[in-house]
Amino acid sequence: MLEWVTNIIASMGYAGIVFLMFLENVFPPIPSEIIMPLAGFRQWLRETSTWRSLFSLAHL
Repeated sequence: MLEWVTNIIASMGYAGIVFLMFLENVFPPIPSEIIMPLAGFRQWLRETSTWRSLFSLAHL
């Protein structure tokens, strides 16, 4: 599951974060504990913007 989540975030970017957070709300077996740290890690690597990542995570 971790590899699948990583691929979604890497290929879709911010839309992938929003999509995965939506799935986490609809389909509980996808834990947000996997999605949110990966979004933070990508921001730490400077691959994404801090504010856009926060907006993506809080959008739902």
